[in-house]
Amino acid sequence: MQNEMPAHNARRCLVFVKAAYFLYVGGRSVLVSFIVVFLAYIGLNPVDIGIIRGVQPFVCFLFSPVIGMISDRFGIHKQVILLGTAAMGLFCFSTAFLPSHHTEEELMEDIERSDYQMFTRRTGIPLYLEGADHQMDFYLAIILIALSDMCNIAVVPIMDSNTESLVRQIPKCSYGQQRLWGSIGAVILLPITGLMLDLINKNSVIYHEYFPGFVLYIACILLSMFLWCYIPVELGNARRGERFNLAHVKTTFRNPSFLMFLLVAFALGVTASQDTAKYLLLEELNASHLNRSLCIVFNCLAEVPLMWYSKAIIDRLGAEVVFSLVILAWVIRLVLYSFLCNPWSVLPVELLNGVCFGLWWPAVTSYCKDSSSWGFAVSVLAVANALHNGIGLAVGSLSGGFIYRTFGPRILFRGVACMNLLLLAVYLTFLRFHEKRFSLTCMNGYRSPPYTDREGNSCQPPYITGERTRKEETSL
Repeated sequence: MQNEMPAHNARRCLVFVKAAYFLYVGGRSVLVSFIVVFLAYIGLNPVDIGIIRGVQPFVCFLFSPVIGMISDRFGIHKQVILLGTAAMGLFCFSTAFLPSHHTEEELMEDIERSDYQMFTRRTGIPLYLEGADHQMDFYLAIILIALSDMCNIAVVPIMDSNTESLVRQIPKCSYGQQRLWGSIGAVILLPITGLMLDLINKNSVIYHEYFPGFVLYIACILLSMFLWCYIPVELGNARRGERFNLAHVKTTFRNPSFLMFLLVAFALGVTASQDTAKYLLLEELNASHLNRSLCIVFNCLAEVPLMWYSKAIIDRLGAEVVFSLVILAWVIRLVLYSFLCNPWSVLPVELLNGVCFGLWWPAVTSYCKDSSSWGFAVSVLAVANALHNGIGLAVGSLSGGFIYRTFGPRILFRGVACMNLLLLAVYLTFLRFHEKRFSLTCMNGYRSPPYTDREGNSCQPPYITGERTRKEETSL
């Protein structure tokens, strides 16, 4: 095996990693903040927009594991990052040039009609226009956005797995300390985007009022791709010249602890999808645009400190205990949502996102890295990502929409909270009675039984339940 890079070189690389997360996550947040309203602006109706949004989690579920395994099999992680980032940016930027079918006469007529009151309070643009044929625009939009999502789900697991590998070469560094810069990027860039779009909306002198947002997005994405040219890839095959072994896949997915983790990832994906219901409830409570925007800002602000200390917390408690705390945090969060009467009272509740995501995703990244065999880290994280952000999000969105329409948001939140309480009870029971519940060990190839080294030979390392030492982490 090749020697690890010197610590000072690794620290220098982490500066580029922080900047790349700042630009990548910040750029994605810029796009998310206005893409739905933009689709309405070009004339797509709510059903069309719902279909486009519904396709996203299924794309993640179908393609995330496949692309992850291909990257591991052929050792093309860096190529996937560079090509995927560039393609994602270009596909999304291309949607900015979809034609708008609004004319000033149509706009005024629709606003004046009493049966068309569904238009944005901020711009006065109706959410749908009757009699206009936008079928081609719908097909182009769904193709471009689906391709962009496919590139995004290919890139994110590799970025996260590579960052986890880099930080393990440096004492007192963690994945969370790098990833938190993505949240900082969102906090900084989102207000800039809002102010910029407000200014252009009042003084529109360019292609259309949303075009500056697309320009800011593509600039951030391409700059992040440029930074990744200088970040080394430290993943299995790419670093050690190892060959992808299908037996490692079977070993990982036969592990009961890992299968239970996948169940938790799926269930929390269903839970996280109820964020849409939160915004619908805020709309019922007549929340302002500022109120809804501050929800995202409070989410990101809460993530930063917990991501910074995530490694210390995970090493102290163990990933399994952190997963239990995340489930409990979601229970409390959903119950508080169900009692909301004042839309501004949601902001303190949003601080729980620090646990729900700020601790959750660093623990997932670390757990998947420890669970994976040699050269298989990206594939394991891609499967977890597919269940959480793919099928879990899709199932939660579909079922949540039906329950919301039939029983209302408060019953929905309390029902999902009860589901999470049941999940917590099952998970804690599993950890209590499963004899190998703390079988994850140190990095670099140690495996839960049956253990294998990097040549595929069986070995029997000791259980590690507490903090890993630097000697143990570099013993191989």
